Amino acid sequence: MSIIVEGYNVDQIEAPKYLSHGEWELTGTKRVEAYWPLKAVSGLATETWGVSGYYNTTQYCVPYDDISGISGSIGVSIRTVGTISETGTTTNQNLLQRKFAVMHEGYVPMYYQSGTLDGAVILMHYGYKIAPCTSGFRTYQELNALAVVVPGAATGHTFGTGYQQCELGWYADVQSVATGYRYLVKINPRFVSTRTKVT
Repeated sequence: MSIIVEGYNVDQIEAPKYLSHGEWELTGTKRVEAYWPLKAVSGLATETWGVSGYYNTTQYCVPYDDISGISGSIGVSIRTVGTISETGTTTNQNLLQRKFAVMHEGYVPMYYQSGTLDGAVILMHYGYKIAPCTSGFRTYQELNALAVVVPGAATGHTFGTGYQQCELGWYADVQSVATGYRYLVKINPRFVSTRTKVT
C-alpha cells in the first residue's frame, strides 16, 4: 500500500476505492483532519442548477462526534480541511474550496481511538469489525441497551431491545491493542440497526 498519511493525493490511495465526486461539503464552522469519520447533517441539502449549467446536489457533513459509535457514518475524509475563518497560505478555506471527496469504501490509515464502551481494549485481529469514533475508530461491540421481562404468553422470556454500533468497516492490519496509533482499515460503512433478541 502506498497511502500517504496526509491524505491530499487521491490518486495515491490504491484501488479498489469508492469516493464521492463533489456532492459533499463540510460546514464552514468545522475543521476535519484526513481520515476522520464523517456524519451527515440532516436538513442541510440543496438541489439547484449551478451557474455553469450543471445540476448541483450538495449534502453537508461534519466530523463524527459520537463517542459510542452508535450513530451512522457516511465514510471518512481524505484530506485536512480547516474552518472558513482560518487564515494562512495552507489553511485558508473559503466556501468554494469546501467541496471534497469522501471515502465511502477503501483502505485508509485510521487512529485506533478506543476499545469497548466499558473501557476494555480489545486485541484487534485482521477482519475484526470496527465502529466509528471521534477522529478514528473503536472496537465494534454489539449493544443490548435494555432487557425487559414480558409477562403473559412470553413469561420467562427476556426481550433485549437496543442498538448495535454502526459498522464502519473492518481492521486490516497486524494484531494490536495499542490505541492512539494509525492502523490500516477497510472502510465500508453500515448504519446503525435496532434489534429485538429473545434470550
